[in-house]
Amino acid sequence: GATKENQTDKIGRFGLGFNAVYNLTDVPSFVSRHSIVIFDPHTTHLGKNIKNKAKPGIKIDVRKHRRKLRRLGNQFKPYNDVFGCDLRPEGRQDLYDGTLFRFPLRTRNEALRSEICQKHYDDTEVRLLLQMLIKGAETLLLFTQNITKISVYHLSARASSATEMGELFSVEKRPAMILRELTPTVPLPPAAKNIASPVQQLIENCSILRASTACLKQLNHGASVQSVQWPDSCVIFELAVRVSTEGEVVLEQARTQHTQPWMVTTYMGQGEVLRMALQEENLLPTASVAVPLKKIYEGIYEPVQVVNAQGDHDGTVFSSLPLPVHSGLPVHINAPFAVTASRRHLCEKTEDDK
Repeated sequence: GATKENQTDKIGRFGLGFNAVYNLTDVPSFVSRHSIVIFDPHTTHLGKNIKNKAKPGIKIDVRKHRRKLRRLGNQFKPYNDVFGCDLRPEGRQDLYDGTLFRFPLRTRNEALRSEICQKHYDDTEVRLLLQMLIKGAETLLLFTQNITKISVYHLSARASSATEMGELFSVEKRPAMILRELTPTVPLPPAAKNIASPVQQLIENCSILRASTACLKQLNHGASVQSVQWPDSCVIFELAVRVSTEGEVVLEQARTQHTQPWMVTTYMGQGEVLRMALQEENLLPTASVAVPLKKIYEGIYEPVQVVNAQGDHDGTVFSSLPLPVHSGLPVHINAPFAVTASRRHLCEKTEDDK
């Protein structure tokens, strides 16, 4: 639906993010604050609970509809005790301070009938998916604004409750040094108000899209180029990757714990790119470069090059998150590139393109 298309301060502008879950499942659902939402595009799983087939899903406000929790109790059982969620009909929780998604995996039989995707996901497929995540994890958080940690947990068949799940893997963005503080400063998102101060600082200084959007608004409302603060920042952080003992067994990955320092510098351009951005809606003339560093000793680093196994420069092109495109540069580059709808290629001008 591209609901964030006009919101240049946010990463998810392409409207693809949530739709990706339909690779895995035909019936995604989620719990967030007071709401439980279930989508059923085939209109076969929820039966009579779908009143209007043009809107194939249901939304339940847990404050008002405890009776539905009782009637659809089996649908909600898998949520119970996962990160403190409790949807038991007799429970008293009517607000879940977070968001939990559930993707019941598409079975072989469902894949044969599915009009969405004919690929099934079983234990092996999910392992492969998580192994790919681990492989790409070292650069996944390079240019994120708010996300500072991704963890994968597993609940073994022997567990008696979801509280017994164990962490298999994590990648975490840890603050090291602020070389140039981001200007202009932008307020912290509400969810970051209760986290440690150094991490808050890191989030503030990674909020380049928000700062650039604010600057562009000022210019669009008549501010002169000389009167605005140009977004500009340079930070050093460490990306810490950990595969636990349990992760070694479940994901068949070598147990590891290592950190890689990075320097990310970001700037909002002027001149031609700014002129284009002021003429067109939804363009943001902001770009970043990420350089891997080698720590010499505390507070002293030297840059190294991004290379592949053959020793060739192998920098990745990012549009906030990595694209499957390599630049041949010794650094990773990030910008709001024009990408195809699939996010797999940069848009290119062809010979017969006007």
